[in-house]
Amino acid sequence: MTLPRTFPFIRSFVIFLILDILGRHEASVSTWMYLGLVGSNVPQLPDIKLIPRGGFHPELAVLPPPVSDTSEPSDWCGSIPGLVDRQVALCRRNPEIFWHIRDAAKLAIKECQYQFHNERWNCTTSNDRHVFGKTMSKATKETAFITAISSAAVVYSVVSACSSGNVTGCGCVDIRRQSQKPAGDGWTWSGCTDNIEYGMWFSRQFNDAQEDIKRKDARNVKDAMHLHNKETGRTVVQRQMGKDCRCHGVSGSCETKSCWRKMAPFRDTGNELKAKHDNAVWIARKYAKKLKRRGRMVKHRPITNNELVFLEKSPDYCRHNPAKGIAGTAGRLCNATSTGPEGCGTLCCKRGYITQVIWRREQCRCKFVWCCEVKCQICNIKKEIHTCK
Repeated sequence: MTLPRTFPFIRSFVIFLILDILGRHEASVSTWMYLGLVGSNVPQLPDIKLIPRGGFHPELAVLPPPVSDTSEPSDWCGSIPGLVDRQVALCRRNPEIFWHIRDAAKLAIKECQYQFHNERWNCTTSNDRHVFGKTMSKATKETAFITAISSAAVVYSVVSACSSGNVTGCGCVDIRRQSQKPAGDGWTWSGCTDNIEYGMWFSRQFNDAQEDIKRKDARNVKDAMHLHNKETGRTVVQRQMGKDCRCHGVSGSCETKSCWRKMAPFRDTGNELKAKHDNAVWIARKYAKKLKRRGRMVKHRPITNNELVFLEKSPDYCRHNPAKGIAGTAGRLCNATSTGPEGCGTLCCKRGYITQVIWRREQCRCKFVWCCEVKCQICNIKKEIHTCK
């Protein structure tokens, strides 16, 4: 629809209204991430502070400690910014679990920055409620990874808290009753098996709430994309569960073994999700109920929970663009001899790089002196560092 030029006031008002709606949508996406990731620098035992709902108060936005017998969860669940009503209700039913959302946030940020530290987009975070800048308002490969790793981190942190006995509402699983796989020769099912099913359930309730509150016929393809990637992140944690055993016997022998199922290190989850990010599936915009691949030749191939999906091409991360929230790669350290993503040719986007020579004092020529002492010399080590122009 084209507005007549004779009505500049109406034109300005409509444009303002559209920008306001878009801004609110972006904030709603980002606010949840701020809720999850603000705990990265939260002290262990902060005082309970009520946060006025609907406003942004970074100095107050901290997760309170587990509630005591004399306090009500409703004192603070309803005051955490960014939660939809379903998440507030979940918080009030499981106040102890919500304290471990902080751990999930720290885990997700740390793993994201590790996996992308050599890439043009290096999972840069900001100190406001948007956390990842404008990345979460998009539907790119990077958005897909953040969504999946955050969902996986919630599963991992909740299950770890249950297994360690830090949460009264959940614990280990008696695998002897649940496992359909018989024990092998010389070993039996026993010990503390990670309660992965509880973690999966909790993550679905928490992570998926933003999309689940909408009627199915009201969800768009971006909602479907987020739900798919969250489930992919959870599935990776579940599929990587392995067997861990402990020996029993006289004088350290291994006559019998007790075995249980245990989650893999979260680094394994990050590695697999990074590989899925690199091979993510580009999906068509017009299929919201059932995601389909983009392209006439491949759209009939089904999409599984073994794949991450994205809707929009990634922007150019080479140059600084404040309007798009892109930091650029100028000033980043690069490797002059590498042909990989960390190489100066790739990371610097063909702009060239600056080489500096520095001298560093380090211990060298270390020798073991009998008995029980190691003596080293101090050497001046020449090192070259390269930074993108």
